Amino acid sequence: MPNLPNSSTTIWSLDLTQEYDKKEYFFSLLSGQEQQRCLDLKTSSLQDAFTIRRGRLREILTHYQPDTPPQAWEFSTNAYGRPALKQYHPMNFNISHTPTQAFCLTSPHPLCGIDVEKIAPININSTFFTHTLTPREQRLILSLPAHEHTRVFTAFWCLKEAHLKALGVGLTSPMNTLEIPLSIVHLCDCHDLHIQNDNWHYHIYFRDSSHIVATALCTSVSYPHPIEIDFY
Repeated sequence: MPNLPNSSTTIWSLDLTQEYDKKEYFFSLLSGQEQQRCLDLKTSSLQDAFTIRRGRLREILTHYQPDTPPQAWEFSTNAYGRPALKQYHPMNFNISHTPTQAFCLTSPHPLCGIDVEKIAPININSTFFTHTLTPREQRLILSLPAHEHTRVFTAFWCLKEAHLKALGVGLTSPMNTLEIPLSIVHLCDCHDLHIQNDNWHYHIYFRDSSHIVATALCTSVSYPHPIEIDFY
């Protein structure tokens, strides 16, 4: 693992397909409850992905606190299913994944969330479109060329889910009441970007032509400079 300062916000990127040879080791790190949860999954591919994600998370947590072995971490979940550590740790974390990739966000800021989404077609006449976006966001997307609608909608969705995950409420809060301060200037190309709105810091990463990763961080005070995120 890289030698990172314990105060840095970091995205840990994991290619699940490259870790299958370690799945038995990762399974041995899991708690009894996690192992049973894994075995209850319907397919071996789901079981393998769960095992690798959770085992790798335990290794990441130990990276920041080496005196605690990976198998010693204990987790709890809030009413909305967000996992958290039962014992002290200098960093907070959040995870998102696709069938083949996982991304773990670690940060000293308690309110932190991450989401990864596959860019998929969106029907701008659907209730899903209007239930996800505020009126301003809808007008912004409709002002863009049709071929940009899918990518920009996915960026909004990804940022909103990261924001709600940072708050620990999941998708229980209506998305069309959450305003993300994206503009046409932000969305004119596929460059990674950072947006700040009061104490909230948003980042978008275009990992490839078909996936977007977004993070949302809320700091206790306004930062005069953008928060830099390491990506590993």
